[in-house]
Amino acid sequence: MVAYNSSLSNISGDVPQPSLKRTIYRMNAGLERLYARAGHLSDRFTVLDFDPVIDQSKIIETFGSKAQDASPTRVLCYSYLLEFAKEKLEPECEIVDLGCGFGHYSQHLKKLLNCSAYLGFDIERRDAWKGYENERAVFRTAELGKEKIDIGHARNIFSQSVLEHVHHDCRIFDLFGCDAPVTLKHLHLVPAPMSYFETRYHGFRRYGIRELTRLLSHPGFQNITITPLGNAVSREFHALQHGKRSAVARMKKTGANGAYDLNASALENMDARGAEFKCEDLRDASFFAISFDQVVT
Repeated sequence: MVAYNSSLSNISGDVPQPSLKRTIYRMNAGLERLYARAGHLSDRFTVLDFDPVIDQSKIIETFGSKAQDASPTRVLCYSYLLEFAKEKLEPECEIVDLGCGFGHYSQHLKKLLNCSAYLGFDIERRDAWKGYENERAVFRTAELGKEKIDIGHARNIFSQSVLEHVHHDCRIFDLFGCDAPVTLKHLHLVPAPMSYFETRYHGFRRYGIRELTRLLSHPGFQNITITPLGNAVSREFHALQHGKRSAVARMKKTGANGAYDLNASALENMDARGAEFKCEDLRDASFFAISFDQVVT
């Protein structure tokens, strides 16, 4: 049995907190960044490069018109999924979506992988599920990290920006109920320590080297890869997206080429400019795509 939590923090940024706890939360976020700078990844992990290709039309075709409102980091997640989802997960198979929210990914994953069936889990039922439910898309409630997850015949496990919201995040992987011994393929997109400058109070943690090491220490994990997404340029784009014009001056120091149109969406500004958002240093990432196989007996 591994640790229940990948971090020591028990303060969630998802709910209002008193002043003292907000201060402690900020201190924890600072320590995450400090440890991320000083730590070293285990040889068990393979770090992969990602050269983003930002194709506005393909992103909207796959993820819908709401992609126009997405943050720069989410746009990079979309770009990554378009390129690597079929490599990291098994196409045309059943998939489990942990922390499925409103259920949008039941459509996105169908387009990406042509899933034979989709099973979404979240802590409470959403009215929006009614619009997505059918014979091949099912939604259930469960508290991740505490309750057992019956994944049936699924062989793929996916999450987007979910694990940081789960207090006992490491324990999720010990609570899968399968029909028979199986090797599961995982793909999870999680925030890195530098994402604090985009989202501030968000979840229990961000995943630096220390947190990734704990999260991925499960003895049943194999073929672990970590891909950094985002950089200082994407974070400046995020600031500009939210009307912080002072970021224009800082962009000159981050390697951004060309202007940012404040009247256009982040996606429109990023279209065909993928090279500017390549993460050259793991410690500068805003997000990580982590993939691995898990042997479940």
